[in-house]
Amino acid sequence: MNDEPSPTALADRPRHPHRLAVVAACAGLGFVVLAILAHRIAFFPIDLTLTRSVQGVHAPWFDAPLMVLNRLGFPPLVDVVYGSIILGMFATGRRWEAVAAGFAALGGAGLNNLTKMIVARPRPDADLIAVEHHINNGTFPAGHVLNFTAFAGFLCYLIAARRAPSWHRTVLIALLVLLIALMGVARIHSGEHWPTDVLGGYLLGGAWLAVTVEFYRWGRRRIRHGGDPRSGDDREESPRVRPLMPRVGSADRRDRVGHRMGLDAGSVRSALILILLTALAPYVGAAEASSNDTTTPSTATAAVAATDRNASAPADTSDLGPTSAPPWNPSRAIPRRRTWEQVVLMPGRIISLPLSGLGYVTRAGMLHVEDNGLIPMAPRTGQTRPQRLLVLQLPGLEDGAGLGAAAELVSPWAPRLPRLSARYAATILNYNSTLLGASLGPIALQYGFDWRPQDDFYGVGTSTSRDSLSDFAAQGEFARGVFRWGASRDTARAHPHFRINAWGGPRSLVTRAGRDSKQVSYEARFPALGSATLDRRVEHLVYGGSVSTDWRSGRPHWNHGGRLMLGVERYDTPTRALALRSSRSGGAQFTRYSVATEGGISFMRDPRTIRLMLRLTDQSVGSGADHFLISDMARLGGRDGLAGFVPGRFHDMDLLHTRLMYVFPLARLFEFEVHSEWGAVYRDVWKDATLGTLKHSFGLSLRARSDAAPRGALGLDLSSEGMRIRYALGGVE
Repeated sequence: MNDEPSPTALADRPRHPHRLAVVAACAGLGFVVLAILAHRIAFFPIDLTLTRSVQGVHAPWFDAPLMVLNRLGFPPLVDVVYGSIILGMFATGRRWEAVAAGFAALGGAGLNNLTKMIVARPRPDADLIAVEHHINNGTFPAGHVLNFTAFAGFLCYLIAARRAPSWHRTVLIALLVLLIALMGVARIHSGEHWPTDVLGGYLLGGAWLAVTVEFYRWGRRRIRHGGDPRSGDDREESPRVRPLMPRVGSADRRDRVGHRMGLDAGSVRSALILILLTALAPYVGAAEASSNDTTTPSTATAAVAATDRNASAPADTSDLGPTSAPPWNPSRAIPRRRTWEQVVLMPGRIISLPLSGLGYVTRAGMLHVEDNGLIPMAPRTGQTRPQRLLVLQLPGLEDGAGLGAAAELVSPWAPRLPRLSARYAATILNYNSTLLGASLGPIALQYGFDWRPQDDFYGVGTSTSRDSLSDFAAQGEFARGVFRWGASRDTARAHPHFRINAWGGPRSLVTRAGRDSKQVSYEARFPALGSATLDRRVEHLVYGGSVSTDWRSGRPHWNHGGRLMLGVERYDTPTRALALRSSRSGGAQFTRYSVATEGGISFMRDPRTIRLMLRLTDQSVGSGADHFLISDMARLGGRDGLAGFVPGRFHDMDLLHTRLMYVFPLARLFEFEVHSEWGAVYRDVWKDATLGTLKHSFGLSLRARSDAAPRGALGLDLSSEGMRIRYALGGVE
C-alpha cells in the first residue's frame, strides 16, 4: 500500500508548531529538578518502598517478560535490534525515517552517558534490595528506559503519522506503549535502578523524543520543498488519501522516489554527519561538519529555464537607470540557511528548546490574559491618584522574617505643612517594626523601634559549618535627624542624578537569647561571644553621610547607565543630652565605610541587559572590640547577597560581594533573569580577600513586568549547600 499523502490531505491537518517545544520544556524542566535532587540524595524512602513492592511479586507470567525486556536493553542485543530496524527502514525506501531513528538511538545513548557522569548517583545497595547485576557506572537516569522511550516512541510517532487509521495501527501503537511502560518496571524489578531513576529516564527520553520528532519534521520539510524548510508548512502528513499514479517502469519509479525523498548524496552525508556529532558530543565537546548540495534533475531543468528567460537581459548591470528588461530571479528558492549552517546551529537549538517552550507557554498565557481584559493594559490618562490616609504595604523586613504586612498612616494636608507618618510592620514569626516620622522639604525627624526574635547565626567567618546553626534576638531603638538633597538634569527621571544624604542621632541596641524553640541559642553554641554580648545594652551616637550618583535609565527594567554610592557612618560614644537610655556606651566604637557600584549595557529593542555589580563594606573598630554585636557585623546570605545560601549564613567585620546578571524578555509581560554571585566576609577585607576564599551562588528567576517596571519575581538559587526558592512582590529592581 502506498502511504504517500495527497496535497489535499496535507492541507486538512491542523498546525501545532509549538506543541513539541512545550512537551520538551515540561519534560526537560522536570528532569533538571529531579537530577539536582538525585545528585544530593542517594535514594528516597519511596524508592525503597516501591522497589520492595515490585520485587515482592513472584509469578512466571510476571517475571518472564520483565527478564526478556531487561536483557533487551544490554549490548550487543540492543545494538542488533535497533540496527536491524534502522536497516529495514533504509532498505524499504524509508531512508529519512531511518536517519531520524538513528538520531534518536545515538543521541539518547550520548545523553545517558553524559548525565550519569554529571549526576553520579550510586547504584542501589544489595544490602537493601535484590540486585540482579552489579554495574559500575551511575544509576541516574535509567539508560534502558531513556533509550527505549526515545526509540520506540519515535516508532509510535511514525506509525501514527504514516499509516492510515486501522485496527492494525492501533494494536501496534498500544503494544509499543505497553513495552515502554514495562521497561521501567523491568529495571525496578532487576534492582539495578531506583524508581526515581526510571522516572528520570522517562522524562529525559520524552524530551529527546520531542527533539527527534522536530528533527524528522525539519528534514521532511526540506525534502518536500526542495531544500527550503520555510517554503511550506510543517503539518503532519495524512495517509488517508491514496494518490492515483500511472504505473511506470522501475527505473523511472526509483528516480521519482529518490527525488521525492530528496536523498541526493549531499543530504544523506549531512544527516549521517549530524547523527555522528550528536552521539560524540558528550565526549569530544564539539565538531564541525559540512556538506555540498547536489543539483537534482528537476533543479537543473529549472536553472536552464531561468537562464533562457533572462537571456535577453542586458549584460551591463552598471547602469542603474530605468529599464524594460525582465527582472532577474534566482533559479530556485534560496533557503534562509544552508545545510552546514543548520548543522552548526542544531546543538544550540536543542539546548535552548526548553526555554523556547517556556517562552511559548508564557506568551500564549499572557495573550489570553490580555485578549480577555483580565489585566488593564491602557495607561490611566487624565487622572490623579488621591492621597490616601491609610496605606497597606508589604512588611519590608529582613530576609527570613516570614510572611507579613505593614500599615502606614500619612497626614492628608497640603504639601506646605509638615508631612507626618506612622508605619507599623509585623510578620507571623513575631518580627515587628515601628517608624514615626515628620518631614518638611529635605529635612526629616524619625523615631524607630525594631524587634527581631530569631535571626540565624552560624559563627564568624566563611569557614563556619552548617551544623553550628544558632539564633539570637535583637531589640533596637533609634532617633535621628535626616537631610536629603537630590538634583537631576531631567525632571522625568525616576532617580535623582546626584544625591547627598546626612543623618545623625542616638541608637540603643541589646542582644537577647534566640526565641526559636527548635534552635540552640547563640550563647550556648558560642559561650565566649555570649558572655561578652548577651543582654548587654549598647548605646551609640550614630552619624554619617553618603554621596551617590545615578544615571540609570530605560524601561521596563533599567537597561543602560549605572550608579555609584560612597558612604561613611560613625558609631561613637553617646552624649548625655542625646542618649536614649544611658550615656554609657558599653560596646565597640567603630566606623563603617561602604562602596557600591553597578553598571549595565543592553542590545535590541526589547532590551537584553547585562549588568555587573560590586559592593564592599569595611569596618574599622576602635575601642571595645570584644563587645562588637552580631547585629552590627557585615553579613551575606539570602537577600543580603549570595542568594543560594540561607539568610545570615556568613558574618564578619568586612564583606566583598559581586554579581553578574543577564535579563532578557520572554513575552510582553514577562522577562527572565540569570545571575551568578561571588562573595565572602572577612576580618580585614584588604588583607584576607583572595579569589580562593569567595563563595559562589547561581540563580535564575521569572519576573513579571509592566510596560514601566518589573512588578514581581519567582526564582531558584543554587549553591554548594543547597537550593532556595525566592519570591518578590514589588521592589524587584
